[in-house]
Amino acid sequence: MILSETNLNVPSKYVIEEWPIDIRQTKPPADQVDPKMGIGFLEWSHDDRYLLTRNDNMPNCVWIWDTQRLALISVVHQLFPIKMAKWDPTSNRFCICCGNSKLYLWSPEGCSIVNIPTPDCFSVRGLKWGADGQSISLIDKTKLSVCY
Repeated sequence: MILSETNLNVPSKYVIEEWPIDIRQTKPPADQVDPKMGIGFLEWSHDDRYLLTRNDNMPNCVWIWDTQRLALISVVHQLFPIKMAKWDPTSNRFCICCGNSKLYLWSPEGCSIVNIPTPDCFSVRGLKWGADGQSISLIDKTKLSVCY
């Protein structure tokens, strides 16, 4: 799946693409002592059915693996680097933030995009689900927002 968005103020959408797709890789500087490469983070779903991974060489993508089928089932390809992705603690959906004013949700049924209505610029750089999965805290550099 590829996110299609040219401007943060216009509607966004996901587009389903057929394999093979072109996923760009970033190359770390050759002179860097400890470059970021390989799996930068991984997250298990609440029931351990799904595993979400992000390769630091492909910061715009998360890979979703079905552990019952032992297969890759989805790749979510964002236009912007993914800052964080976290599973809902009660269901098989996760939320992605990319440092802009939108949240991106994935579930086995599909993807959706949520615009964050704030009067000033709010760039989501981190997030944390409430224990019951009914709320989510969004973290900016200097602000916090709790959504229900």
